[in-house]
Amino acid sequence: MTYAILLCRKKEPSESSDTLPQIEQVLMQALHELRTQIISPMTDELKTDKEEDTHKLFQQHIEAQCRRLRTLGFTGTPIIRGNLSAMDKSLLPPLQTVCTEILNNIAKHGKPGAFAFVLSIESDEVRIFASNLYSDAMNNVPENHYGTTLIQDFAQQHNGTMTINSENEEWSLSLTIPLAHQVKLMFSPTEKL
Repeated sequence: MTYAILLCRKKEPSESSDTLPQIEQVLMQALHELRTQIISPMTDELKTDKEEDTHKLFQQHIEAQCRRLRTLGFTGTPIIRGNLSAMDKSLLPPLQTVCTEILNNIAKHGKPGAFAFVLSIESDEVRIFASNLYSDAMNNVPENHYGTTLIQDFAQQHNGTMTINSENEEWSLSLTIPLAHQVKLMFSPTEKL
């Protein structure tokens, strides 16, 4: 479906008719409904009990998304630094959804060429950096911002920050999510309250 939207957007104005914007809008609405009503709920159902499988599947998903970008003319390789098992396993499904949205935004709004996607897992935070070229013509495309809103909501829910910049035909996103750690006892177990 995303590919069909991209084809509608790539058509030259002289080749398009009045129906292309309508088709694009219908496809965008269908994609939004798929995301909110099917994909997100299914993510919870697909959780696995084996931690190593969850982390491996997460990495494979990111790599598959980047391979799809390469078929659309983008060049780049995802970089995943750190140990995915350092994160609480419950953070992986929404983080995977966010990564997918970021990579979909590159496909939808980017100009084929170089892109970057870096996911860093550190002891106290997870950081994502993504960057790609975009065409000035994309500034004139009506935007629904579903994906950006989803990413921003994720950042807010996890006390994180998100920054988006676009200048000189380059778009970049930086996302930082603190990792929650167990609260350490401030007193010894033998002390009386």
